[in-house]
Amino acid sequence: MWNPETHVRIDLFFPVLQKTYECLFSRQASFAQNLCIFQPLLEKDGQRFYRFRSSVIIVEKDSGIFCDLDICLDRLGIQDGMTFILY
Repeated sequence: MWNPETHVRIDLFFPVLQKTYECLFSRQASFAQNLCIFQPLLEKDGQRFYRFRSSVIIVEKDSGIFCDLDICLDRLGIQDGMTFILY
């Protein structure tokens, strides 16, 4: 169950796939940890050829700020409704 104190709803846009996914991520986990959990769901959606690399670049869409993959989302100040572009 979604709890706004422990989870955040964000959108992930993949330019290479031309697709956006709404995700519920843990605030206490990093992007790297959350993406490990998201990968099987991405594969179930038929995107088997897309694999997250350790060099993935995540940019907040509105501000253009690059996000550190290893810092928890809470410390990054991630808020509900933000959109991130993954390169």
